[in-house]
Amino acid sequence: MAFLVSLALNLSLLLGLCLITDFPETPDNLLDPDPVFPVAIVGVVLIVINVLPFLYFFYAAAVIVKHGPLVGMRLGASTPEHQRAQVQDNITQRQRSRPGRPTKGLSLAHVQKVVVTDKVEKLEKSTAAHRTAAIQKIQAREKKADARVRQRLRNRRLQKLKNEDKGEHSTKVVPVAAAPNTKKYDPTSNTARVSVSVAIAAAVSSIPVDTAMPQKDIDALRQSIHDKIGTVQKLQMIFGKLDQDNTLALSPPEFKRLISSVVQPPPTKTVFKAIWQDVCHLRKSGDGAKEIDYDTFKAWLAF
Repeated sequence: MAFLVSLALNLSLLLGLCLITDFPETPDNLLDPDPVFPVAIVGVVLIVINVLPFLYFFYAAAVIVKHGPLVGMRLGASTPEHQRAQVQDNITQRQRSRPGRPTKGLSLAHVQKVVVTDKVEKLEKSTAAHRTAAIQKIQAREKKADARVRQRLRNRRLQKLKNEDKGEHSTKVVPVAAAPNTKKYDPTSNTARVSVSVAIAAAVSSIPVDTAMPQKDIDALRQSIHDKIGTVQKLQMIFGKLDQDNTLALSPPEFKRLISSVVQPPPTKTVFKAIWQDVCHLRKSGDGAKEIDYDTFKAWLAF
């Protein structure tokens, strides 16, 4: 359109110059009987040249209204869909030919898409963080509740053992009315020997013998094992290695392997029994179970 207007303007100026310079003797162009350029024809040509840009303007406006603003940008772009595809190809080719240079313009749709995407990402991160925090709180409450239950079971079992020990060591003295004996005491008689044996046995049985491991030593041993293991993941791996029969529980021989690897020299039967009972006091499965499960093992090590 601009080229056509410029061409028409130049032709109009050129023809106007021709008319002005046609009669050098009579500048008014009134008395020359034989002009070089016919005035009527040149005038019509000038009118046509000046009208053509306006006609082309109306034609171009009608085509744009009908086919869209991208019409005529490339040969073959007969429909708006083809025009958009061709324009997108041109943009892609320009980006490939100039790598690393960002595009100068962003449409409103692109900006809205970026804003919505950013909001969605922030919402997902916030939701995931709140969900993780809630799960951690629930796990912490469950851990505290489990520890309280196991501690109550431990206290009950320890109290039960104390009551049994008191019953075994207590000696009841039953007064017996002795009949008057007029015989002289003979230390070599069978009666005297039986009385002395009974007295010695009663005296020995009344003395409590503490063969168990002190609780503070058991706590120190448990803390030492906890420090050497370090993490729950490593604890699971060690438990799987100790559980050779794949019962998901540790028997006394399997648990003794762990204790023997920490305590040097290996503990005696009495010491190991005290440690084993200390672990078993935390079980939820009851006193009849002969093995300790993973949760009990984990609770005993305070993980």
